[in-house]
Amino acid sequence: MNTGTYSIGVSDTINNINYDGTEEMNFTYTHESEDENDKYYSLKSVALHVSNNGEVIDGGGDGEFVVRLISHINPNGIYDIVIFRQDMSEVSDILWEPDNPIKFSSYDILKFEWANPNNFTWGVILSTT
Repeated sequence: MNTGTYSIGVSDTINNINYDGTEEMNFTYTHESEDENDKYYSLKSVALHVSNNGEVIDGGGDGEFVVRLISHINPNGIYDIVIFRQDMSEVSDILWEPDNPIKFSSYDILKFEWANPNNFTWGVILSTT
């Protein structure tokens, strides 16, 4: 299982954060900044690519790719909000760009999940400002 917490510093430009794995996807993103007044960040896009050891496939298999907001108000899951969900049975590439960048508190956590029952190779790129 690929798990962990990933962070990146903030700048005025888009940050591209890359994650990859070949097992179940289960990681979180937290935003860090050297500027203590930087209390917010914006999510501009999420890209996901799935392949079979580099070979193009028609779909990523069973299950859903889910992005959840775990609010810093209650990190125990009671107020988790699904901000994006995609059935993976017929897609192997996703580029999700919200109509407007989504603003989050730097204390919020984004959680990325997908069961990946076929152990395909996956890569995720997050773009934040």
